Amino acid sequence: DISMPGMTGVEILKECRLLGLPSKVILISGFQDFEYAKAGIQYGAVDYLLKPVIRDELLRAIDKSISQREQELQREPERIRDGFSEDYRGLLPLEEGPYLPVYVEIFLEEDNRQMERLTRFSVLSFMENYLEEQDLGIAFAKKENLVVVFKGLSQKEGEQAAILLMKEIEGRFACPAGAVVGRPVEQMSEIPGEFQECLYMREYFFFRNQMALPVLLVGETVFSTLGGNSHLLALRGQMIDMVVAQEKEKLQKCFDQFAKTVCRMADGKKEDALFYLCSAIRVLDEKFRGLALPHPDYDEKQLLQKGRECRDYGGLQNVFYGIVLEYLEKLKTSVVNSSSREFLKAKVYIDEHYDENLTLEVLAGEVHMNPYYFS
Repeated sequence: DISMPGMTGVEILKECRLLGLPSKVILISGFQDFEYAKAGIQYGAVDYLLKPVIRDELLRAIDKSISQREQELQREPERIRDGFSEDYRGLLPLEEGPYLPVYVEIFLEEDNRQMERLTRFSVLSFMENYLEEQDLGIAFAKKENLVVVFKGLSQKEGEQAAILLMKEIEGRFACPAGAVVGRPVEQMSEIPGEFQECLYMREYFFFRNQMALPVLLVGETVFSTLGGNSHLLALRGQMIDMVVAQEKEKLQKCFDQFAKTVCRMADGKKEDALFYLCSAIRVLDEKFRGLALPHPDYDEKQLLQKGRECRDYGGLQNVFYGIVLEYLEKLKTSVVNSSSREFLKAKVYIDEHYDENLTLEVLAGEVHMNPYYFS
């Protein structure tokens, strides 16, 4: 029914669209309101019936619903194959292009499915009104993806429009949002293919804390890989040396540089970032073992699992920096606990052999310590 407490029939229909439900909806109303009928058709209603409902009309609408669903099921393998094959012609006014598809994503701090659905629904409703008021295009949901189609804009113009839209969303809903702006296409039939290109780039949003603005352009580089693998290895070596040398203040800055380089090398791939970060911990652990230094228990499988549970790169950085600090604190505690006896012995030896050519190796040998550790 159109008129119901809490939500209207059109709003429920929009929610079904947002969730990607295959349900067929027949709207019923006691008022012959063209706007309701127009909204219902726009969001995929099978039919719009007036009260009192005539039995034959209802049966025809039900038959139509069944027929549509059967046709969809027959096309299901094709939809699965291309991921985004339905036609947009029923969603856009019949105007000339170009059309600029945009993928929109909202970033919630908590993994709350219900809150995510409510926020997405609210954001979608806002975007629909915003784009209509600005005469920029339309917004709709497609298999839980939020889609915007700008009309008559170049990609750069679309980028600026998307930036303004993302700022509006963040200001109204207190949650950041990002967008991937596709390339303009002339035909509506080309929109699904270009939108698929937008979807390919959404994995970059995992690294959004490394972006000045989370608005990306299809066909343009997101992160520069300047420096490459050699720079990454150099930073990793510096970081490990700082842990062993107990240089905690310098360590934070070095780790941040290392994490930034990892982000660039991963180029939007979370698993690649995990590989680089895990490799650093593995090398750090090998360094400690090679020097016979005390070290925390290290389980790479558990670390990988913990990393995969992170919702963004900022969380991933915190996990791995926490592991690095565990090594530093383990070494620091060991040094503090053993310093009184061992360093007193070293001081006595220095006093007794002050005129001799003392080396680090000699002093370390007197207290039975690894020279690197003793330093």
